[in-house]
Amino acid sequence: MSEQPEWLEQLEERIQQAAERMRQLGEDNAALRKKVESLEEELTETRQGAASAWDQEREEIRTRVEALAGKLEALLAD
Repeated sequence: MSEQPEWLEQLEERIQQAAERMRQLGEDNAALRKKVESLEEELTETRQGAASAWDQEREEIRTRVEALAGKLEALLAD
């Protein structure tokens, strides 16, 4: 069997390096997709919590303003 030309060996090495790099990039991509999904879920939960807190605060303010308005009406009725 004859020796392979040097350029062919170099080509094989480059192809192997490219294949390894593509495998690594695929793994990195999968990890990043998982991270993005996790962050999106966290953001959704945070938004829902903030909306709930906002609704609760708004309701508390409305209740207090109604109570103050009732006191003012009672004062005016006297």
